[in-house]
Amino acid sequence: MAGFKIPSEGHKARELMGDFCHLVELLNPANATKLEPVWKARSKAFAMFAENKAAKRVAMVIVRADTDEKWLVTFGRKGGWRKEWNFGTGGIPVAPRYTMTVKVNPEHAAAARVAAEDHR
Repeated sequence: MAGFKIPSEGHKARELMGDFCHLVELLNPANATKLEPVWKARSKAFAMFAENKAAKRVAMVIVRADTDEKWLVTFGRKGGWRKEWNFGTGGIPVAPRYTMTVKVNPEHAAAARVAAEDHR
């Protein structure tokens, strides 16, 4: 499956995954927009709990908004969640979403260089 890490047979996460064909479809890069961040998946889990009173936990595949990693997480009735497995990014290079530019005052930079030289 295109570079995704899959849990081995008998692993707890493997049992939570359910239908393997459905998982392959979810992790397909063409379907990446169907995966939701944890906060949206959590609200869907609450809706599932409302429909099924006997359910204790709900398992879903989510996408991390900051790293594009795909995680298998479980949600509990009280709103807690746990990462059960990290599938990774699938070998797809992740472009940074945020860039930061730092402007340094030239006087401060010169003073820092002098202080560093004095410290030696």
